[in-house]
Formats: sequence, structure tokens, C-alpha cells
Amino acid sequence: RSHGVRDERLFSSPYFVDAESLTREASKTKSACRRALGLQQDSRVALFSGKLIERKGVDVLLKAFAQLALQNVELLIVGSGELEPELRRQAAALPPSKKVHFAGFVNQSALHTYFLAADVFVYIGDLAEVFGEVARVLARGGVFAFSIERLEKTGDYFLQPNGRYLQSVGYIRRLAGSNDLAETS
Repeated sequence: RSHGVRDERLFSSPYFVDAESLTREASKTKSACRRALGLQQDSRVALFSGKLIERKGVDVLLKAFAQLALQNVELLIVGSGELEPELRRQAAALPPSKKVHFAGFVNQSALHTYFLAADVFVYIGDLAEVFGEVARVLARGGVFAFSIERLEKTGDYFLQPNGRYLQSVGYIRRLAGSNDLAETS
């Protein structure tokens, strides 16, 4: 409407989930997914998936990864965007023990392999895309569980000096509601 489109030309389009594809992909093992992506079987894999743009904070993720004391950890970055060349330069400057893999743009139909290969999914600040994607792929009756550090002041999220984000409960509830995700206790 705000762009001048008449009401009769607007329609609601709910998220579509190809359950057959999800079931087929879920049958893959973590080991097979890691082999397919060239990842070590015995490493811990952290995954970031999204546009490589300023507000996503992937540069913060790379700095945190560089300081990570744990050994045998790989960072898998899925996505493309204006910051990709700079992020690749930053990753190339890391010691060889800090393995960063750039997958580039990956079609949604192939993302399952990356998520199944990972041990942890890293999100940065703005969770709108994360909630939207979860709502798109979450199986009926599925649970989306996560934790946040609570933001007590005004705003939706805030990056602390230590590099960790705080999110407000109101922000999380708005995202859940706008994506038809119900809160449970």
C-alpha cells in the first residue's frame, strides 16, 4: 500500500515448507555433510549464514574467532555481500590453525547440508532474518529454542563493548509473533 499498490492486487503468502525435502535432507549424517563440505570430522564447526553486510556484524564474529582459545574449531561463513572481499582478507590474515571457510551464496534448497554439518549457528544482533528462516523451515510441532542476554534499556538489541549482543524480551516476542511462532513456558 505504501508503494501505491491497490488492495485488490495484494495477497497474503504464508511461508512454504517443502516437508519432503526436509525429511530427505535430515536423513543425511553430520559426517556426510562435513565430508561434502571439506570440513574436518573431529572439529567443532560454527556457522554464520546471511548477507555479508555491515549490520550483520560478521567482522565482529571474525575478531571473536581470532581470539578464541579453543583448538580444532572451524568457522563456516555462508553468504555474499559487499563486505565479502574485506572479510576474506581478514580471514586470510589469521593463523593457519584458525580455519575459516567461505561458501559464498548458497541457495536455500542446499542450506540444509551446511546447518547439519555445524555444531552451532552464530547470529549477530538483528534476529529478524533468523526468525523468518526458522518459521520457514521449522517442522509442525517443532521447537525453536535459544537463549539471549537480556537488554534492560530501550531498543531492540545492543552490542556491548565485549562483543556480545543483548536483546530485549519485547523484541523477541514481536519477532515470534510476526512469524507465527508461539512462546512456551
